[in-house]
Amino acid sequence: MSLKWKEIAALINESREILSGSIIQKIFQVEGLANNQSLILQGFHQNTGPWRLWISLMKEKAYWVLVPDSFELKATKKPSDFVMTLRKFLIGKKLDKLEQIEGERILLMQIEDQHTLVVELIPKSPNLVLLREWEE
Repeated sequence: MSLKWKEIAALINESREILSGSIIQKIFQVEGLANNQSLILQGFHQNTGPWRLWISLMKEKAYWVLVPDSFELKATKKPSDFVMTLRKFLIGKKLDKLEQIEGERILLMQIEDQHTLVVELIPKSPNLVLLREWEE
């Protein structure tokens, strides 16, 4: 079951302190879970330490959640072209702002160099989009 917009809002509020201002260190596609339609963003915040964000883009099971290190997730041997693009533009960058479009299942992760990672957790058509120089 996918997350509702209010559940996403609660997750964002709980995660904002951990994620905002942190550096993205690693991005990989998860092997064997969610039909390989999920990925992990790993990072580090100087005040709260390391974190791992799991994004599932599987139809009817779209979600976004912080996962502990004890939860084992293996990277696929050959990442998709999109994951490689995310690595190119996001690794080593600071996550400036984390927000949600009000009343929607859409998250905006604004990165320091004017990139925005849009996470659409719409059950029938989840999606992940990387935008350059998007303004509200």
